[in-house]
Parts: sequence; structure tokens; C-alpha cells
Amino acid sequence: MQRRTFLRSAPAISASRILGAADRVTMGLIGCGLRGRYVARLMREAGAEFIAFADVYLPNAQQAQQEAGGGKVFQDFRRLLEMPEIQAVVVATPDHWHAIPTILA
Repeated sequence: MQRRTFLRSAPAISASRILGAADRVTMGLIGCGLRGRYVARLMREAGAEFIAFADVYLPNAQQAQQEAGGGKVFQDFRRLLEMPEIQAVVVATPDHWHAIPTILA
């Protein structure tokens, strides 16, 4: 299966069908403002595990870390992307800052 074929069919694949009941996706959150923390909370309820948080405003990243019950905090999102245990990221930055973290992820 080619990457583009997979990406076209990906929305039809349910995460619960791919992962076992005990499996968790380890994730990073880039952009930890109100919207980012809200999305992270919803994803944690669905089984995601956030282990790293990045925001240029450090108190936002620290708040997200506290809400998740731990994890690493960064001001530079590139340090988060260097973590080998990160399987996926949520980019919840302001609209004009989505491109760079998404491309580097």
C-alpha cells in the first residue's frame, strides 16, 4: 500500500480497531493554550497518552503537563519532536504557525 493510498483511507479506519484495549498512543502537544489543552483532554479520554508539551509561553506548557499528570515541557517544539518515544503530535498553535511544526513532524 502506498502512503497516499493509506492516507486516503485513514479516516475510515477507527483507532479502536487498530489498537488493542491496553495500547496507548504516546503523543506530544505543540501549542498548549486553551484549545490545545481541550483537544488533549478529549484525546486522553479516547486513550491517547500525552508525554510532552511545547509552547513558547512556558506557563501554558506547564499547565498542560499538570492536567495530564506529568510529562516533559519545552519552549521549543523541535525538542519535543526529537523525542523517539513520541508516536504522534497535535499541533494546536495559532493558524499562522501550523505549517512549520506540521512539516517538521
